[in-house]
Amino acid sequence: MLAMMAAVLIASVWYTGKMQYLLLDYLPRHAAEGAAEGDPALVSPLSWIYYFQFLLGYQLFFPLAAALAAGAYWSFQRAEGAPSLAVVWVLYGPR
Repeated sequence: MLAMMAAVLIASVWYTGKMQYLLLDYLPRHAAEGAAEGDPALVSPLSWIYYFQFLLGYQLFFPLAAALAAGAYWSFQRAEGAPSLAVVWVLYGPR
């Protein structure tokens, strides 16, 4: 937890100065480039599937993808009526 707070503090120094650039210039420009290449819209259910497949294929590879699936399954199994981490991630995750 302490490491996460330190990382957020260090990253916030860079991100607070660049937030206007990221939201108003970088994001729209690169979203348009992705659309020109045939990528789905940035915030759509189809993009979640597309980028999840991309993440599994190019970043996580099979062993980490299997660990991710096993962790999500285990999280759903031990929930016993309470929202598990996987449920909270699916409902309130990146949008």
